[in-house]
Amino acid sequence: MERGPERQPLPPRASEIALALAAYTAFTVWWLWPLPTAWRTYTAYFGASFPPSVADVYLIIWAMAWDTHALVTAPWRLFHANIFYPSTLSLAYSEHFLGYVPLFAPTYWASGNPILAVNVLIFVTYPLCALSMYALARRWTGGATAAVAGFFYAFYPYRYQTLTHLHMLGVHYLPLAVLLTERWLASARARDAALLAGALLLQTLSSTYLAYLSALAYGPYLAIALCRWRGRLDRRRLTGLALAGGSVLTMMLVMSLPYLELSRLGLIPSYGEEGETPIGLVPYFAAIPAWRYLQEQGVGSVGYTLALLAVLPPWRRLRYPRIIGALTAVVGTVAAFGPKIFIHGHTLWSPYTLLVDWVPGFASVRQPGRFVLAAQLGFALLAGIGLGCILARARPWVAWPAAAACAAGALWTFSPMQPIPLHAELTGDAVPPVYRWLGRHGAGRVLLEEPPGDFVVAARRMYLSTYHWLPLVEGYSGYAPGTAAHVHAIASRLPDASALQKLVDTVDVGWILVHRDQLPGSAVQRWGGELPAGLELIGEWGPDLLLRVTLPVRDDRRARLLSTRETLEGTPLAPLGAHCPGRIRLRVAPPNPWPPLSSALVHVEVANDGTAPWPAAGFYPRHLVYLRVTLTGPQGRKMMPQRLPLGRDVPPGGSVTVPVSLKAPFIVSDGQVERNFTLELELVQVRDGPLARCGVAPLSVPFRVGAAD
Repeated sequence: MERGPERQPLPPRASEIALALAAYTAFTVWWLWPLPTAWRTYTAYFGASFPPSVADVYLIIWAMAWDTHALVTAPWRLFHANIFYPSTLSLAYSEHFLGYVPLFAPTYWASGNPILAVNVLIFVTYPLCALSMYALARRWTGGATAAVAGFFYAFYPYRYQTLTHLHMLGVHYLPLAVLLTERWLASARARDAALLAGALLLQTLSSTYLAYLSALAYGPYLAIALCRWRGRLDRRRLTGLALAGGSVLTMMLVMSLPYLELSRLGLIPSYGEEGETPIGLVPYFAAIPAWRYLQEQGVGSVGYTLALLAVLPPWRRLRYPRIIGALTAVVGTVAAFGPKIFIHGHTLWSPYTLLVDWVPGFASVRQPGRFVLAAQLGFALLAGIGLGCILARARPWVAWPAAAACAAGALWTFSPMQPIPLHAELTGDAVPPVYRWLGRHGAGRVLLEEPPGDFVVAARRMYLSTYHWLPLVEGYSGYAPGTAAHVHAIASRLPDASALQKLVDTVDVGWILVHRDQLPGSAVQRWGGELPAGLELIGEWGPDLLLRVTLPVRDDRRARLLSTRETLEGTPLAPLGAHCPGRIRLRVAPPNPWPPLSSALVHVEVANDGTAPWPAAGFYPRHLVYLRVTLTGPQGRKMMPQRLPLGRDVPPGGSVTVPVSLKAPFIVSDGQVERNFTLELELVQVRDGPLARCGVAPLSVPFRVGAAD
């Protein structure tokens, strides 16, 4: 590594920066077309046939709108968002996206249109990403080569195809953090240290994934930078870095407190805990997005060729940025494979496992494939340097045409690119009038919408709540409490008078909005009759029926809904003692043989033979007893683990029957179809371990997969 700084290129002229900005902006219009023609009333994303993807879009839009709303109305209640009432800290069931507020808020405040605000945000992330990488590469290279680095950082298939997860687009602060660190180490100007802290803070607050991604990319870079600049390191420079890093870590710690509290309560899992692993962390499946990025969604053959030229010896010039680019590309790629690296049927160890063990919260990451964004920074920087290697002996006038040719060639390798689908959304006067009425007259009372919907319906109702901001009973999020399902189960018998009484005794509901066009036939007839006392008709807007709840509470059980001390049935929430005898019995077994890939409904009976009740009816998982169901293959490989609630507390001498829906596996190993499997059933108490420790033996049921006799 070089001992001192190389002679840097002259700073870019204002005309060069303006040209780059204009080019990137024009290219963004083309890249996102036709969205710029319809961004007031349409969203743009792929994957509309996959309900969770559509729900994620609404979730992100709602969250950014909530951030903007809460910060100017009641910032101290930021994390107590208006979903999953009466749950607290409901914003923390997903990400908060606060780092995007500076880009989202101005448009939202000016227009009141969250769809327009999010589309403007999506648009500006492209020129911002390109300019930030251009600025970083321009520190070491010429304008044309820096422009190519910016192009590859902002425009590539992965970013084009992942508009559904638009919160992953805002990686423009990361190159700025590297650039500002370089400037601070070179000149030690206080302004650079302050801007560095701001860039790192906004990047880490944009998304939990982007926070970890920033650490993955910035940490190794900083180690190299300190070695490179060791001759200039003094107390001022080290203190500035410590203050910048310390301020970011302090703010991250403060913002993580709600998530840590939900994790303590068992609502946010740490994967690997109690044997549960999401499919995105299984080596085979985790490798799919990583390989797809490398082969189809990254910088493409043009970018890889330029990057290869950058890393080929000799490294007489620009050794330092080459090392930064190469190391960042390697770190991001390795991290994208997850805990194990799956290559051609072989599983290799990965340093990712060290991050799971050492970095707080890292064990909750479900989709490591998103870390390819760190790799892209490295590949983009190397691509710019690689073009510089080609142009080293060329005439100056060749540089910009060569840069344009590289961009055109890269686009050709990216093709064919499907047009971005547009999806019409309700905004302004097109929002259903009942929601606009609630925005004027809702008086802050809780809203229950019936009937409950799927992911998309719940998330769309969250989006529509941005026009009234009343507390909602339901919601959609990455992790969700079971309170909404419990309340909806009670409300499913409305307008029955006893159901209404039980509802108000359980949760404080002020409004009930009935979407009659979404009700099953029998329920439509019920809502067409006389309303019980305590339920007042306010108005009808087409199929929407709005009612005010005025019935007083009789048997107040509202505190139990969120109690961390007792279940809904009054059983103490605490670890079971050293003696908790019980049994697991299979009342309805799967077919044997079981046709491959066919479904079966299994009934499992859980019996409590002790003298103390088992806590199971509640919504904070900590200390609740669950049934863990796992299919085990002939090599001991565990598949499709499930953790199922028992539904109610198990009294002494009593039992509970749990229905379990399973699908028979179909596995081919060494050309042979695996036949012999085991259904494993076990009771676990969340955060306290299996009940085998105190007297409930697991049950193993062998079965054979094959055609029915």
